Order: sequence, then structure tokens, then C-alpha cells
Amino acid sequence: MVDQHAADERIRVEALWKEFFFSPSVQSIPAHKQIAFYPSKQEFALFTQHRPAFARWHITYGLSQSPPQLSVESLPSLIVDRCLEQPELLISLLRIYVRELEDDDSISTPNAHGNWISRMSKAPKILIDMINSRSCRSAIMFNDPLSIMACKELIQRLAECDFPFQCAHGRPSMIPIVDLTTGFQDQQTIVNKTSIGLNNLKTYMNTAEPVELP
Repeated sequence: MVDQHAADERIRVEALWKEFFFSPSVQSIPAHKQIAFYPSKQEFALFTQHRPAFARWHITYGLSQSPPQLSVESLPSLIVDRCLEQPELLISLLRIYVRELEDDDSISTPNAHGNWISRMSKAPKILIDMINSRSCRSAIMFNDPLSIMACKELIQRLAECDFPFQCAHGRPSMIPIVDLTTGFQDQQTIVNKTSIGLNNLKTYMNTAEPVELP
């Protein structure tokens, strides 16, 4: 049985990452709303040193010294709207990532020739969270009615994913309710397994909640 929300979320998140890394349409978009904050002296030095690392993720900013201030200039098109709506998330992204760069400078140089999976492994965590959140918010909802054709298209697109068995947040996108590999000789076993699978699915659907950024 397939969870239509988790399946569509997985399809969307992989499409977004492929777009981020391989589509020429993903660019640094000028921030039309001023976002600025006052870093500490240590942060100011780190932001100065690691500015090229941020630029690789389509994030650019200006620095001024009196007093020390960072002003965001441009952002990646896939998250620009969210950042402008919630600038505190962006400021958190900047501060967390610059500390990660200080702790491990190797992450500052993403694999320019790898697939989306290897490139994403070097992405700032909060950037990953934002893209995961976008895929979740735009995905098919649990109770949305789907036609047979839409269901077929969903399964076909899910089969083309690199990680088809879980959503962007790690929830399973499908769950087995019957084991067909044992044949149909023991009908009671099949009935029991089906019942257990349905109960597990019911428990999961009642307890699982989408993981969203604040």
C-alpha cells in the first residue's frame, strides 16, 4: 500500500534537488527585502573567509565593519520566497553553516561532477530542511482524491526515484500488507498477515505527522 502524500513528497524533493544542481533556471535572485544582522567579531571573520562557499549555494552577501553587519544580497531561487517570509530562518542558515565550515572546511567544496545525491551531501543542513519542507507543503495531501490515472502516474514517477521507499523526512512511502512470495496454500496465514499489515498502517497513519520547519 502506498502513502500518496509521502510518495509525492519523495518525487518532488528529488525533482527539486535535480533542478537545484542541474537546471540553468536556478539562479541567485536579488533579495528585494532587506535582511541584515550584526554578527560577532568572530562570525564576521568567518563570513569574510567563507564567502565563496556560500556563493556556491547561490547565497551572496555584503559585509560592512562599522558596526559589523551582514546584508543579504541574493538567494537561490528555490528558497528565496521562504527566506524573505521568514528571515530568521535565513539568518539561522547563515550562522549554522559558517560554523560548520569552520569545523570542517572540506564541505566548502561540493562535488561539481557528481550526481544530486553526492552534491546534496555537502549542502547546509537548513537548506536541506527548507527544500524538504517545500516538497512536503506542495505534495498531494492524505485525503486528496486521485483518479486511477493519477495513481498510475504517481507510482510510475515514484519508481523512477533514487529513494522510492521513503519521503523527504524519512517516513515510509509504502508498506507491505501481504507477502505474495509464499504462495496461496495457507490462506489463514495470508489473512493474518493482511490484518497485521492493515493494523500497522492504521497505527502509522494515526500517529505520523509531517515534519515542518516553524
